[in-house]
Amino acid sequence: MVLSISYNPYLLESRFQVNGKSANKTPWAQYLRRRRLQTWFYPAPNWKGFAVEIQNALNEREVEIEFTGRKIDYQDLQLFCDQWNSQSGKDHKTRFILRALKGELREDKNVLQELDKLVATFKDSPVEELRSEELQQRYQQERKNDFDLAVVATMSSGKSTLINALLGRDLLPAANDATTAKITRIHDRDDQEGFTVECSTRQGEVLYKSRLATPELLDEYNKDDKVFYVDLDGDIPGISGSMLRLNILDTPGPNNSATQEHRDVTNTVLHDKERQPIILYVMDSTKPEDESDAALLEDIAKTMKRGGKQTQERFVFVMNKADMLSEKDGQISEILSRRQKYLGERGIEATQIIPVSASTAKILRMQKNGFDLSDDDRDDLPGAVRKLGRKNLDEVALLSPACRAELNRKKEEAKQAGDEDMLALISTGVIGLELTINEYLEKYAYPYKISRIIETFSKKLNEEEMHGKYVAQIAESEENLKKAIAALEKATRKKKELDAKAVEIEKQIDTIEFNRKPIMEFGAEFEKKAEQAVLSKMNKDIPVNQKHSLLRKLEQLQRDLIENAQEALYKMLNEQLHQKFDPIYQIIRELQNSFKKLEIEGIDFSNVKELTDLDDLLSLMELEDLSDVFNESDYTYQKSHQETRTRANPERAGFLGMFKFWKPKTITETITVSDGEYISAELLYSEVVKMIQDDFEKRMQELENSYVILFKDKRGECMTFLKKVSEEQEKELGYLRTLAAKVENSKLDIKENERRIQWMENCTAALSKIV
Repeated sequence: MVLSISYNPYLLESRFQVNGKSANKTPWAQYLRRRRLQTWFYPAPNWKGFAVEIQNALNEREVEIEFTGRKIDYQDLQLFCDQWNSQSGKDHKTRFILRALKGELREDKNVLQELDKLVATFKDSPVEELRSEELQQRYQQERKNDFDLAVVATMSSGKSTLINALLGRDLLPAANDATTAKITRIHDRDDQEGFTVECSTRQGEVLYKSRLATPELLDEYNKDDKVFYVDLDGDIPGISGSMLRLNILDTPGPNNSATQEHRDVTNTVLHDKERQPIILYVMDSTKPEDESDAALLEDIAKTMKRGGKQTQERFVFVMNKADMLSEKDGQISEILSRRQKYLGERGIEATQIIPVSASTAKILRMQKNGFDLSDDDRDDLPGAVRKLGRKNLDEVALLSPACRAELNRKKEEAKQAGDEDMLALISTGVIGLELTINEYLEKYAYPYKISRIIETFSKKLNEEEMHGKYVAQIAESEENLKKAIAALEKATRKKKELDAKAVEIEKQIDTIEFNRKPIMEFGAEFEKKAEQAVLSKMNKDIPVNQKHSLLRKLEQLQRDLIENAQEALYKMLNEQLHQKFDPIYQIIRELQNSFKKLEIEGIDFSNVKELTDLDDLLSLMELEDLSDVFNESDYTYQKSHQETRTRANPERAGFLGMFKFWKPKTITETITVSDGEYISAELLYSEVVKMIQDDFEKRMQELENSYVILFKDKRGECMTFLKKVSEEQEKELGYLRTLAAKVENSKLDIKENERRIQWMENCTAALSKIV
């Protein structure tokens, strides 16, 4: 039986045939088709591994595999088949024989060379957009020989310790996870001894220039609030820089107690669409279901879901502190399976988890590199190494066949040399992790960068191809030419008709005048009403001591008269204004819309400005202060009456008076008695009526004058509107004339358009061939 595999790492897509017939819809093919080849081989939830699944599906004693793809992927598949075929037992029923289709194995280096040649032709492209400096700069940015590895973990997972183990020295402060929201970027430089450090702000402004890095200096920078990026340059010994230069990004450790800033910084790295780093997620083996992981894992699951399988391939999971697991926790392989299930329940298909002991690996490497160890580290190291010997972390790690083969080679080499320190370092799992990272750089990161480059140009080519074809179709279409000319002729006729209507409307506008008659009639009526209102309420003189009560009554009477007059005037004049001008506005709108819906700068026909001038004018009709009226003496007078009174005669008083019997005992007399000070109602009321009438007449005159001006302004505004409409119609006609000429002239460009289209089709075909 023949199994044909076509593996495309650039598109992360595989196709399968069994005996020449498509097998892409089979369950095993569905599982494999969007995954890296290196992850096919080891088990995962609902997946028993490539060999077992194919063996169970095909049920053949021998399966011949025809492979199309890259050379390094073919070598991995060959290595796996050899490893499988060398084993025996009831579970190994099928033998796999691999062969490559002649001339079909490729190398990334050749692909980049082909891309370079193709992109070089863009400088002489007939398509202007492809000659842009921006596109060339983007290609060079994507072409850069570096790749990011972001280390993400919750606090206390041992993330900083793991990075220090990779560096082979105790350089990063372990407190970084809990106390800062900084990103430490470690740039691998194989030719540099030691590490240098430089610090910058979030905006990239350099704060501290490059200096020799020490733990004390890094701790100082770590506490500096102004620092956001800490850049370390030096050799990461276990990472190869032959294909791509690795940049390790150490992110803050967000957890339940961390600040929002920590989470924001970590999410910035996770969702970086431009750089799209590999994510190395560090879990704590001693906390198998630590809820502090939940929020971060949930965000990772969302990222995977949005990005599909290609995004999921960016994640590597590390189970740190695996040496601290006890026998009651179970076998490491069982714990790995449980952790895969735990991640699966959170929407993460973790096919690869590597158990490590970062702390022991760090101490072993520091000892090997000649760094001073603390007394505790020196005392604990032998016990830690013995403990690791029983864990077999390196043997249970989920590694690809190539990584497993290389790890076994290193292990055998160390045994032959009697290098116990190297054997101990291998048993920490860190060497297997480094091999996995190197494999990512070589077998995933490199083709992924190529796929991003191709995607960029493919989108641009497709965009320009469609545009070019559209232009060519217009140029070749006689029908479009006829339509353009017909539209121009129709528009020209329409413009003449509208110009004639505009002349009629201008005449109509000139005849609009403000009608004074209603306001004059209203004024006369108001004077009568004011006089009647005052005289009907005040018909007799009033004592001066009732002055204030009288004042309040007169003020209320005045207020009622003025307010009623204001309301009636506003309604009457507003109706006249809209009655005269609304039809003109409507006709102008129809003129505009009948030609084409135009956007005329400075004019919005759909929202005629409200006449606020009217409100301003009416507001001038304020109430008068009648208090001064009573300061005038003309309105007051003294009132009195005559009284007859009887009193004893003084001549009859006393001793002598009794003898004057001829005199009367009493005397009767008439006197004038004052009734007090009064206000003359007749004078006062006539003066109040006159004041109200005079003031209203004055306001009416002002209002009339203002309305005359307002009507004049509105006529001018309508004329301006008409002029604008006519100008815009003429502008539209000019556009149509230009378009018609362009369509006519573009027939001469047919050959050039065809050349552009052919050029872009050739580029698209070349890109497709590359991948």
